[in-house]
Amino acid sequence: MPSGFAVGKPGYDPVHVNSVGEALDFIGTSTGQAWPIEARRAAVELAAELEANRVVVTSPGQLSLRIPSARRRVLVQCRGKGVDRLVRVVGMTDDLGHEYSMSLPDRQIIRVSRKRRA
Repeated sequence: MPSGFAVGKPGYDPVHVNSVGEALDFIGTSTGQAWPIEARRAAVELAAELEANRVVVTSPGQLSLRIPSARRRVLVQCRGKGVDRLVRVVGMTDDLGHEYSMSLPDRQIIRVSRKRRA
C-alpha cells in the first residue's frame, strides 16, 4: 500500500440528530468548525418552516434534511474558509417540480434546474 493511503473509504460517519440546531451544535463542539452565526440562524428557521422531520450530519460542512414535500433529501452545505464561507441549500423543489438552490442567510436563489422532476 503506498504511503498516505488507507484501506477502505475514508470519510465521516453520518450522525442522526433531532434538529438543525442540535446538528450545528454537534458540528461546533466535535470538529471546531462552527458555521457563521447568521447562516446558523437562517438554517434553523428554514428547517422549521419546511417542517424537516429528519436531520443527519453527513460531514462538518453538510446536513441532510428530509422534508415531507420534497422528493429528495435537501442538503444544507457550508463551503469555504474564513470570511469567504458560503452556506447554500441544495435540492429545494418549487410548486412546478423544478429543483433549485438558494444561499443563506439572504435566501437568494442561485440556481434553478430547467428539468421538471414531478
